[in-house]
Amino acid sequence: MARVTCSHETATYRVVRTYFWLLCLPPAGYLLLLLALYLFQGSLLFLPARIADEEVQSYGTSKQWRSVPLIAEDGTRLKAWHLPAKQDAHGVVIYAHGNAGTVFDAMEWKTVLQKRGWHVLSVGYRGSPGSDGRPSEWGLKQDIS
Repeated sequence: MARVTCSHETATYRVVRTYFWLLCLPPAGYLLLLLALYLFQGSLLFLPARIADEEVQSYGTSKQWRSVPLIAEDGTRLKAWHLPAKQDAHGVVIYAHGNAGTVFDAMEWKTVLQKRGWHVLSVGYRGSPGSDGRPSEWGLKQDIS
């Protein structure tokens, strides 16, 4: 026996279904977006520059920089570069480059420091060109301390 429905029930069903999708779909999509942001936050926050180690090496040695290997507390090998002072040294400036940067960022600033008698030690954190590991908040704190 066929089920008989009146047009009022069909219209009510459509309205309920429409409101269901209008009210439930945006919050569900928002929750999925939040979940994706949480799961991929490391790769969204830390964007190390993509430069070949050989390019970093050739650039550094051509500008009077000296390569300085460092070992973090957890054993991760880090690459740092030392730019010696041109006159009597006042001290050392330790430079940690920004996100998506390299140890050779802000070269004009570092050259001015060198000319004014400061040694400059430019440290690459883990995951940056020449350094091992993957960048993370914990690793960044380890690298700087």
